[in-house]
Amino acid sequence: MSLRIAESWGLSQPFQAAMAEQAKTVPCTEMSALGRALWYGGRVATYAALAREAAAESGARAMLLHAGLEDAVLDAMWRALEPPDGAGVSVETVPAAQSG
Repeated sequence: MSLRIAESWGLSQPFQAAMAEQAKTVPCTEMSALGRALWYGGRVATYAALAREAAAESGARAMLLHAGLEDAVLDAMWRALEPPDGAGVSVETVPAAQSG
């Protein structure tokens, strides 16, 4: 559905291609840079919503890091999802992944 919307809005071909990559069952590491950005962005937003609504934040950070998202990028994306009033999910509320 998102791809059809992107097409109807006349979004760029690279963006439409990145949207099409989301429907494929390939690892995100095989996607274009824009495709990976969309893939990670969607997951960060989903995990943030889950963390707010279902107290599921304990595994969100670990899952994203395991999927290959860099720690600094995750932190920046997570901060961007923080509501201006500070009442939502923040990097501090999601435990860091345990090593080993």
